[in-house]
Amino acid sequence: MMSGVTGLDNPRRSCRVLLITRSVLTGEFFEIAREALGGLDVDFDVLYLSSYDVGEVSRALSTVGKPDIALLSLMGDNTELLSLFRDWLRETRVVFTLSTGLETVMLTRVYGHELGSYVVGAVSPQSSSTGSSYFDPRTLSMALHLIAKSLQGEVARYVEDWALLIDYWRNWRRENIINMLRLVLRNYCGVPAPEPQPPIELGEYWFEDVGGVVYRSLGEYLARAGGGGLPVVLLAYSGQSYFKARRVATYVMGRVGNAVTLFSNYGYT
Repeated sequence: MMSGVTGLDNPRRSCRVLLITRSVLTGEFFEIAREALGGLDVDFDVLYLSSYDVGEVSRALSTVGKPDIALLSLMGDNTELLSLFRDWLRETRVVFTLSTGLETVMLTRVYGHELGSYVVGAVSPQSSSTGSSYFDPRTLSMALHLIAKSLQGEVARYVEDWALLIDYWRNWRRENIINMLRLVLRNYCGVPAPEPQPPIELGEYWFEDVGGVVYRSLGEYLARAGGGGLPVVLLAYSGQSYFKARRVATYVMGRVGNAVTLFSNYGYT
């Protein structure tokens, strides 16, 4: 089933921001968003896609107004679905992609500048077990930072902002999500949001508990969680990330001998 839009109870419409995501968001995320948006003249909505069926997605899009700024966090590249998004977002002036599918990144567009075109030839995509191609998020963000330095004027800032948004999103932590939203609000909504701070790097392995709290390391999590009980680790991954998920399982099992690891291709299962 396709869930509806989750609004943040802001009736004002001076700037409309829409996050379209396949990632399951907890209540913690919406608390973070409220903190970032506090008192600002912004309408922020989230559309969660529980299916990539084009008909269902089309019906869900018909329930929301066209945004001024769209943030896309998708999983994998579905050609028909991406074509739908491209048409639906045709009049949206700012579109940033947070996910890193080869075709998905081509949707990134800021004030008529097709930013995805700067990626082609600058960084090589990887192939997944499903046959699709994608960019490793950290590799892509590093490439975008370098590309931004080679450009001039406003386009350089747009590409640098894109790199920062990917850095914030891939390092899922409260401070990073707050600063991600503040960057969008300050630079593209024209509202006086606090200046965003640099992203906090969490490293290759980081852990999130059921309450949405993120820990920089397994050791930090275990120290906070205390002893007792049987640790259960749910590794949720998109198809392109299976091998990384397997490395995480090996890492955890090597340090917590009695842990049970469960693999899932999507977190909500």
